[in-house]
Amino acid sequence: MDNNKELITSEINQLLISNNQHDSLKGLQTIGSMGEQAIPILREALRNNENSDLKTMAIVVLGEIGEKASIAVPELINELEHSTNDQIRMAASLSLVRIGTKSIHSLKEEISKSMNEEVRFWASWALAMIDSSEIDKDSIAILVERGENTQNIIEKSASQEALAKLMGNIIKKD
Repeated sequence: MDNNKELITSEINQLLISNNQHDSLKGLQTIGSMGEQAIPILREALRNNENSDLKTMAIVVLGEIGEKASIAVPELINELEHSTNDQIRMAASLSLVRIGTKSIHSLKEEISKSMNEEVRFWASWALAMIDSSEIDKDSIAILVERGENTQNIIEKSASQEALAKLMGNIIKKD
């Protein structure tokens, strides 16, 4: 059984490093069907691949695995912080939400240390979606500012969603 798993892992790794994008994406689909066992392979794909479609798929699969993928939070934060690709940043934020409360500490750190407003916005959005009680005034200001000033409909909608969740939780408390 272990030999079979090693063989499959080896074949999938070869697909992931392939220059053929179709083969790489097919490899990710196969990995996704492995569930939790796929996490090391997905983390490796994020660290060692520059293909944005492949990275996005790896990020999405990690999010689908959920809380069990919490070991990949550092790689997801790295993609959020360093990627210049909006799709990768949004996917990383959503996957951090799906991982849940184990992402909170890293998101708070990112909000406080990053100088990049987009990074701070997506980290604030993710934090609000996980647990709005963890949001501070600075994060609220980031969400409001982005919602009022962006031309990007996805960012505007995400801002409204996070602020609505915050307001809903305030109303629930009263």
